[in-house]
Amino acid sequence: MSIRRPRGPKPSLKHLAFLEAMIELPESSAKARALRASLLTLRLFDEWTLRGAVVTDGNPPILRATSAAVDALHDDRDLQLLLTRIVDGMLTLRDLPPSGVFPRLAALADHYAQRGEHLLADDVRLLVGASAPAPAARESAASEVVA
Repeated sequence: MSIRRPRGPKPSLKHLAFLEAMIELPESSAKARALRASLLTLRLFDEWTLRGAVVTDGNPPILRATSAAVDALHDDRDLQLLLTRIVDGMLTLRDLPPSGVFPRLAALADHYAQRGEHLLADDVRLLVGASAPAPAARESAASEVVA
């Protein structure tokens, strides 16, 4: 008797770079909290892309967990503001195309690249893909964090 397999692409573990970066860190460390908040934000984006506004309607567990993790980033205000803007973009755009959040994701990728965390930056860039905004759009999204 054979096992039925889905005909679509093989499921893969997304954002593995973030999980791998967290492996050796104490859970209570500032770096682990930053990675967890980023990972939850990216997973929320994945779900929002697949399922639409239903992911952000009301106060579902994934949104609560993401918001709590982002709110706990007191030691990294820049990252906290970037992640908050990504989540706010999903709440604001609702059922519009996810490309509206791409400049904010690109700013997050740039943030990690500037910190020398290129694997994390590349992971975020995979979400944006070929539709990456021009550098001027990324700078605009990043400057909103500083303002």
